[in-house]
Amino acid sequence: MSEPANGLPASMPTAEALEQIQVTVERLAMLYYHFAKAAVEELGEEQGKGLISRAIASYGQEVGERQRRKVGEAGYPLSCENFKAVSDLPTLAWSQEGMPTIVRDGREIKVCPLAKYWIEKGAVSLGRLYCHVDQAKYATFDPECECRHLANVLDGDDGCRVVAKKKAEWERMDREGRA
Repeated sequence: MSEPANGLPASMPTAEALEQIQVTVERLAMLYYHFAKAAVEELGEEQGKGLISRAIASYGQEVGERQRRKVGEAGYPLSCENFKAVSDLPTLAWSQEGMPTIVRDGREIKVCPLAKYWIEKGAVSLGRLYCHVDQAKYATFDPECECRHLANVLDGDDGCRVVAKKKAEWERMDREGRA
């Protein structure tokens, strides 16, 4: 493999790229964990988790704003349904091939690369606060959109299921008992 003057390979095998992305994602999970833990230790459970929640909401709003711009620039109408028309996450790390596994109740299950670290640290409640980024990013992207976690590995489920729909559709489903 030839290397250009900057020392980076001209191309990289997918497995090597995935490994590098996984290291980066784990480092982000570590950074979040240590900041969150320090906030709770310094401020106490209620205030610390409140601070974390506000920071995650602000972060999610920025993600939603960036996604609005990217989707708009790609020529898609800005709607709840088009949020994923342009990926907002590194798809390689969040693919079936890229997601790490944990063993729960004797079964291997695929988990978010962030959640794996938090589970291993025994910090599921702190990690779960991070997941609220989804509600903030979808609501900012399209104010008529509502995101719900129908399943989350940090809640003990065997996978994560994040679903975004128009608020009116959720309301109808709630009335009908189908949500």
